[in-house]
Amino acid sequence: MVGEIRDSETAGLAVQSALTGHLVLSTLHTNDAIGVIPRLSDMGVEPFLLPAALNVALAQRLVKKLCPDCKKEVEPAEAAKQLILKNIESMPEISRPKIKKEGFKIFKAQGCPKCANKGTRGRIAVFEILEMTPQLEKIIVSKPTEADILGEAKRQGMITMLQDGIMKVLEGTIGLEELVQVVNINNDSEE
Repeated sequence: MVGEIRDSETAGLAVQSALTGHLVLSTLHTNDAIGVIPRLSDMGVEPFLLPAALNVALAQRLVKKLCPDCKKEVEPAEAAKQLILKNIESMPEISRPKIKKEGFKIFKAQGCPKCANKGTRGRIAVFEILEMTPQLEKIIVSKPTEADILGEAKRQGMITMLQDGIMKVLEGTIGLEELVQVVNINNDSEE
C-alpha cells in the first residue's frame, strides 16, 4: 500500500514492487483514469514498464446524494437535456440506459427537516475504470497521447465519471447541478 505517488522515486518503487509480483494499491493525482499513464510517464517511469506494472486505473469523485425524503422529479432545462443525451449516446451500447429522447425527468431536492434543509444526505462515488489490455499496451509503448488512450478506453467500453454520474442523475440518486460541479465536464464529455 503506497499512500500516494507524488514523485519519481515513489513511482519507481511502486512500479518495481508491482513488477516483482506485489499487489500495489496507491493514489495518484490526475483528472481521470486516462491521465494515470501520462502522469506516471511524466514522473520518469519508462513506458515499456507500465503495461506489466499497471493492471487497472480507477478514478472517482464523491457527489452529494439527493435527500430521498424531499427530492422531486423536474423537467430538465434544454441545456441539461442536451448534456444528458450527448453522454447517453456516447456510452457503450451494453451500458446505455434505455431512455426516451423526450420526456425523461431529473430530480431536485428542496430541503426538509430530515436533511437539515440542505436537500442532500450523504455522498456517493462516480467512477471510471481503465483496464490494461494488449491493445492499450501497444499504445503505451509507442509514446501515446491522451487522445490515443481515450480512443482505446472507448473501444474497451469504458464509462466515464460523467456518464456514470448521468446514470445516477436519471435514477434520482444525485442532482445534475452537483454532478456538473464535481466532474470536469471539459475532459469527460469529449467525444
